[in-house]
Amino acid sequence: MSIQIFLLSIGLVLSTSSIASAEYFKYTELMFKSFSEMDKEMQTRFEKAKVSLDAFADSESADTVAREKINALREALKFVLSRPDRDNLSIKLIPIVKNPLMHLKIYDETLFSLTQEAISTYKNKEMPVIYRATALFMIENSLAEARPQMKTSTYMRQTIESIRDADLDVDSDVQKFRSRNGMFSSRNPSKIAKVLLKSK
Repeated sequence: MSIQIFLLSIGLVLSTSSIASAEYFKYTELMFKSFSEMDKEMQTRFEKAKVSLDAFADSESADTVAREKINALREALKFVLSRPDRDNLSIKLIPIVKNPLMHLKIYDETLFSLTQEAISTYKNKEMPVIYRATALFMIENSLAEARPQMKTSTYMRQTIESIRDADLDVDSDVQKFRSRNGMFSSRNPSKIAKVLLKSK
Protein backbone atom coordinates (compact mmCIF):
# COMPACT_ATOMS: atom_id res chain seq x y z
CA MET A 1 0.00 0.00 0.00
CA SER A 2 1.36 3.42 -0.95
CA ILE A 3 1.53 6.32 1.48
CA GLN A 4 -1.00 8.18 -0.69
CA ILE A 5 -3.53 5.36 -0.52
CA PHE A 6 -2.91 5.00 3.19
CA LEU A 7 -3.63 8.69 3.84
CA LEU A 8 -6.78 8.43 1.75
CA SER A 9 -7.97 5.60 3.96
CA ILE A 10 -7.58 7.84 7.01
CA GLY A 11 -10.38 10.06 5.72
CA LEU A 12 -12.68 7.06 5.74
CA VAL A 13 -11.59 6.23 9.27
CA LEU A 14 -12.63 9.68 10.49
CA SER A 15 -16.09 9.42 8.98
CA THR A 16 -16.97 5.92 10.15
CA SER A 17 -15.62 3.75 12.94
CA SER A 18 -13.86 6.43 14.98
CA ILE A 19 -17.17 8.06 15.88
CA ALA A 20 -18.69 4.72 16.83
CA SER A 21 -16.11 4.23 19.58
CA ALA A 22 -16.30 7.82 20.82
CA GLU A 23 -15.51 8.49 24.45
CA TYR A 24 -17.47 11.02 26.51
CA PHE A 25 -15.67 13.42 28.84
CA LYS A 26 -16.99 15.57 31.69
CA TYR A 27 -15.84 19.17 31.80
CA THR A 28 -16.27 19.18 35.58
CA GLU A 29 -13.44 16.64 35.81
CA LEU A 30 -11.18 18.58 33.43
CA MET A 31 -11.58 22.25 34.34
CA PHE A 32 -9.27 22.14 37.37
CA LYS A 33 -6.57 19.99 35.78
CA SER A 34 -3.21 21.70 35.34
CA PHE A 35 -1.16 21.68 32.17
CA SER A 36 1.06 18.88 33.52
CA GLU A 37 -1.97 16.76 34.44
CA MET A 38 -3.62 17.26 31.07
CA ASP A 39 -0.33 16.64 29.26
CA LYS A 40 0.27 13.42 31.19
CA GLU A 41 -3.13 12.03 30.23
CA MET A 42 -2.62 13.05 26.62
CA GLN A 43 0.77 11.36 26.48
CA THR A 44 -0.87 8.15 27.67
CA ARG A 45 -3.27 8.40 24.75
CA PHE A 46 -0.43 9.18 22.37
CA GLU A 47 1.26 5.88 23.21
CA LYS A 48 -1.45 4.31 21.08
CA ALA A 49 -0.69 6.64 18.20
CA LYS A 50 3.11 6.65 18.13
CA VAL A 51 3.99 4.74 15.00
CA SER A 52 5.82 5.68 11.84
CA LEU A 53 3.75 5.63 8.67
CA ASP A 54 6.54 3.78 6.92
CA ALA A 55 6.42 1.07 9.56
CA PHE A 56 3.04 -0.22 8.47
CA ALA A 57 2.24 1.41 5.13
CA ASP A 58 2.84 -1.87 3.28
CA SER A 59 1.08 -4.07 5.79
CA GLU A 60 -2.22 -5.76 5.02
CA SER A 61 -3.38 -4.60 8.44
CA ALA A 62 -2.72 -0.93 7.63
CA ASP A 63 -6.40 -0.02 7.75
CA THR A 64 -6.83 -1.55 11.19
CA VAL A 65 -3.68 0.09 12.50
CA ALA A 66 -4.70 3.44 11.01
CA ARG A 67 -8.10 3.22 12.66
CA GLU A 68 -6.55 2.68 16.08
CA LYS A 69 -3.87 5.35 15.74
CA ILE A 70 -6.05 8.05 14.22
CA ASN A 71 -8.81 7.39 16.72
CA ALA A 72 -6.28 7.85 19.55
CA LEU A 73 -5.28 11.26 18.17
CA ARG A 74 -8.90 12.18 17.56
CA GLU A 75 -9.90 11.37 21.12
CA ALA A 76 -6.89 13.29 22.45
CA LEU A 77 -8.11 16.40 20.62
CA LYS A 78 -11.61 15.82 21.94
CA PHE A 79 -10.12 15.55 25.44
CA VAL A 80 -8.62 19.05 25.11
CA LEU A 81 -11.68 20.61 23.48
CA SER A 82 -13.87 19.29 26.31
CA ARG A 83 -12.01 21.41 28.86
CA PRO A 84 -13.27 24.96 29.54
CA ASP A 85 -10.63 27.39 28.32
CA ARG A 86 -11.09 30.09 30.93
CA ASP A 87 -7.34 30.06 31.66
CA ASN A 88 -6.29 29.97 27.98
CA LEU A 89 -4.45 26.69 28.53
CA SER A 90 -5.56 25.47 25.11
CA ILE A 91 -2.81 27.60 23.60
CA LYS A 92 -0.33 25.09 25.04
CA LEU A 93 -2.46 21.95 24.87
CA ILE A 94 -3.92 22.00 21.36
CA PRO A 95 -0.55 22.09 19.52
CA ILE A 96 0.46 18.86 21.26
CA VAL A 97 -2.18 16.94 19.32
CA LYS A 98 -2.56 19.38 16.43
CA ASN A 99 0.98 18.85 15.16
CA PRO A 100 0.74 15.08 14.54
CA LEU A 101 -2.69 15.52 12.93
CA MET A 102 -1.31 18.25 10.68
CA HIS A 103 1.55 15.94 9.77
CA LEU A 104 -1.08 13.51 8.52
CA LYS A 105 -2.92 16.42 6.87
CA ILE A 106 -6.18 15.69 8.69
CA TYR A 107 -6.31 18.25 11.50
CA ASP A 108 -8.98 20.47 9.92
CA GLU A 109 -11.09 17.47 8.99
CA THR A 110 -10.75 16.05 12.50
CA LEU A 111 -11.89 19.31 14.10
CA PHE A 112 -14.88 19.40 11.76
CA SER A 113 -15.75 15.80 12.60
CA LEU A 114 -15.56 16.44 16.35
CA THR A 115 -17.75 19.51 15.98
CA GLN A 116 -20.44 17.43 14.27
CA GLU A 117 -20.23 14.91 17.10
CA ALA A 118 -20.52 17.67 19.71
CA ILE A 119 -23.54 19.21 17.96
CA SER A 120 -25.23 15.81 17.86
CA THR A 121 -24.50 15.20 21.54
CA TYR A 122 -25.74 18.63 22.58
CA LYS A 123 -28.99 18.24 20.63
CA ASN A 124 -29.71 14.84 22.17
CA LYS A 125 -32.02 15.70 25.05
CA GLU A 126 -31.78 12.09 26.26
CA MET A 127 -28.12 12.60 27.16
CA PRO A 128 -27.25 13.51 30.78
CA VAL A 129 -26.85 17.26 31.16
CA ILE A 130 -23.15 16.94 32.06
CA TYR A 131 -22.37 15.54 28.61
CA ARG A 132 -24.52 18.14 26.86
CA ALA A 133 -22.81 20.90 28.84
CA THR A 134 -19.41 19.47 27.92
CA ALA A 135 -20.46 19.26 24.26
CA LEU A 136 -21.26 22.97 24.39
CA PHE A 137 -17.70 23.67 25.57
CA MET A 138 -16.43 21.57 22.66
CA ILE A 139 -18.51 23.64 20.25
CA GLU A 140 -17.27 26.91 21.77
CA ASN A 141 -13.64 25.78 21.64
CA SER A 142 -14.00 24.48 18.08
CA LEU A 143 -15.45 27.82 17.06
CA ALA A 144 -12.47 29.64 18.57
CA GLU A 145 -10.03 27.23 16.90
CA ALA A 146 -11.65 27.45 13.46
CA ARG A 147 -12.10 31.22 13.39
CA PRO A 148 -8.52 32.25 12.47
CA GLN A 149 -8.46 29.90 9.47
CA MET A 150 -12.01 30.26 8.20
CA LYS A 151 -10.84 32.17 5.11
CA THR A 152 -8.12 29.70 4.13
CA SER A 153 -9.50 26.30 5.12
CA THR A 154 -12.65 24.77 3.69
CA TYR A 155 -13.11 22.49 6.70
CA MET A 156 -12.64 25.34 9.16
CA ARG A 157 -15.26 27.43 7.39
CA GLN A 158 -17.59 24.42 7.25
CA THR A 159 -17.05 23.95 10.98
CA ILE A 160 -18.33 27.46 11.66
CA GLU A 161 -21.15 27.12 9.13
CA SER A 162 -22.30 23.88 10.75
CA ILE A 163 -22.46 25.59 14.14
CA ARG A 164 -24.46 28.44 12.63
CA ASP A 165 -26.84 26.09 10.84
CA ALA A 166 -27.37 23.89 13.91
CA ASP A 167 -29.49 26.63 15.54
CA LEU A 168 -28.20 25.82 19.01
CA ASP A 169 -30.34 27.47 21.64
CA VAL A 170 -28.79 27.11 25.09
CA ASP A 171 -31.58 25.58 27.15
CA SER A 172 -32.16 26.30 30.84
CA ASP A 173 -30.90 22.90 32.07
CA VAL A 174 -27.49 23.43 30.48
CA GLN A 175 -27.34 27.07 31.54
CA LYS A 176 -28.10 26.22 35.16
CA PHE A 177 -25.65 23.31 35.21
CA ARG A 178 -22.79 25.42 33.82
CA SER A 179 -23.60 28.23 36.23
CA ARG A 180 -23.66 25.93 39.26
CA ASN A 181 -20.54 24.04 38.19
CA GLY A 182 -17.98 26.71 37.46
CA MET A 183 -20.10 29.87 37.19
CA PHE A 184 -19.83 29.77 33.40
CA SER A 185 -22.03 32.04 31.32
CA SER A 186 -23.65 30.54 28.23
CA ARG A 187 -24.04 32.29 24.89
CA ASN A 188 -25.72 30.93 21.79
CA PRO A 189 -22.84 29.61 19.63
CA SER A 190 -24.99 29.59 16.49
CA LYS A 191 -25.55 33.34 16.77
CA ILE A 192 -21.82 33.89 17.35
CA ALA A 193 -21.01 31.79 14.28
CA LYS A 194 -23.53 33.77 12.22
CA VAL A 195 -21.88 37.05 13.19
CA LEU A 196 -18.42 35.69 12.37
CA LEU A 197 -19.49 34.52 8.93
CA LYS A 198 -21.14 37.85 8.14
CA SER A 199 -17.99 39.73 9.14
CA LYS A 200 -15.75 37.86 6.66
